[in-house]
Amino acid sequence: MARHRKHSELRQLGMTFDVGLPDGAIVGVAYRPAFWTRLQAGAGTNAVSPGVRAGASLVPFGSGPSLTLEGGYYLEGDANSVIGKVAGSSYSNSRTGERIGYQFVNMHVGLDFGLQYATFFLHGGMTYLHTRLHDAGDALGGQSVGSDGSVTTYQFNQDLTLNAFFPSFKLGIIVYLV
Repeated sequence: MARHRKHSELRQLGMTFDVGLPDGAIVGVAYRPAFWTRLQAGAGTNAVSPGVRAGASLVPFGSGPSLTLEGGYYLEGDANSVIGKVAGSSYSNSRTGERIGYQFVNMHVGLDFGLQYATFFLHGGMTYLHTRLHDAGDALGGQSVGSDGSVTTYQFNQDLTLNAFFPSFKLGIIVYLV
């Protein structure tokens, strides 16, 4: 029969790696002050720029269902190449795409498997994202022609603020060292 460690003997400090949306790829540390709670912080990239994220997870049974709240920030970076890959060959670089950065808050439920030496996890839920679109007129401005032949011009003279809620997810692993 395998000997299981008591909750007080569990390793508390670990290294994390996860990937998700809008988190990108994050490498960090996790601290488990009790078997049912975990604090984590890390740094990573979203394929456009570097960023950071920190948060806390409640895992009532030590393994299984979990609840996670996190906040993060990505610096501004040039997203034109990423946008071009998604949008296709018809996309032309814009000044708006040159300065994309954002702050976000994740509210996730999930499943965490493993307790002693490693934890695999899959989390999903909602994200609140805040960003500022610089030079928005470059990407969003333009003209439209009505059915009567009238022309309407759209022009933005200042940066636009965007706040959004959308579904998000991440999957990852924590390897406990001590």
